[in-house]
Amino acid sequence: MDRRLPADFVFRATYTGSAASNLWYRANINLPPASTVPFSQSRLVYPQWFSVTYTDSGARSSYNALDLAFTRRWTKGLTVDGGYALVKCISNADEGGVQINYGSFGLQGPTIENAYDLARERGDCQSYPRHRFRTLHSWAVPVGRGRAFLKNPKGFGGGVLNQVFGGWTWSGNFTATSGHYFTPYWSGFDAANTGQTLLRADRGCSGVATERTWEHMFEPSCFTRPASGRYGNAGNGIIEGLGYLCYEAAIYKEFTFGANERLPKVRTSANMRNPLNHPTKSISSNGAFIINSPSTVNRADDIVYDSGVVANLGDWRQIWFEARILW
Repeated sequence: MDRRLPADFVFRATYTGSAASNLWYRANINLPPASTVPFSQSRLVYPQWFSVTYTDSGARSSYNALDLAFTRRWTKGLTVDGGYALVKCISNADEGGVQINYGSFGLQGPTIENAYDLARERGDCQSYPRHRFRTLHSWAVPVGRGRAFLKNPKGFGGGVLNQVFGGWTWSGNFTATSGHYFTPYWSGFDAANTGQTLLRADRGCSGVATERTWEHMFEPSCFTRPASGRYGNAGNGIIEGLGYLCYEAAIYKEFTFGANERLPKVRTSANMRNPLNHPTKSISSNGAFIINSPSTVNRADDIVYDSGVVANLGDWRQIWFEARILW
């Protein structure tokens, strides 16, 4: 659906939906079912091996997205292109998640935790944030020769003002997304008595911090060691990160030395990454929290947390200048 709005804006709404079935996944069919009986090599289906990987094609996924886009083509020195996307992705064979204890995944799909229960793998796709906003803009600042202000500079003073303040263009790119989804694991204890010492934790409360900040993103105390004889009840992708915000910009102009187009020009610019100096956390989309106790929490990609406190402060403000001679 397209609609023309005031100020030369065009609005577009698009819905995208898809469903997939018979997706590949892998399972270690040599493991015994969860039990209170302590694990021993004799309990394996084939005691001479530990891992016997079986590939099946019974997994499913669904994807639904609403994209609201707006565009303003170059008019009166301004162009804007952007939009907002609302996404919901559900899968029981999410290839965006980290396989931290079952081996890597590839063309044969991920390896599930419990070989006898594919349904418990269903959850939010970890690499698809729920919300995403983006916009691009380019604006010819309305000062200088031929523009709204200082349109016809006269004399030496007018020429100096035009050279210093006139003819600048400002462009930028802004992106903001909600967080990726992460999965809590408990390490060092074979709760299911299947020979696996890194399994999903038990979830006793929501796990969402009262005030979600990068200094306290979730509540580790909500996740505990599963009781002996069963797998943890925490689902896949139940912890949502805090998202990402980034703005990049550039301001530039060309200095001319006469009306003759053959004369050399000097193009100067200032390029800025994160000019607002907003902390942008470098968080991988593929991750899992490993919870050993309420006071020690580690990320699978080795970013260290302590009681939910993140140690990485991300990118800082960066500004660099350049000048080019054009002829």
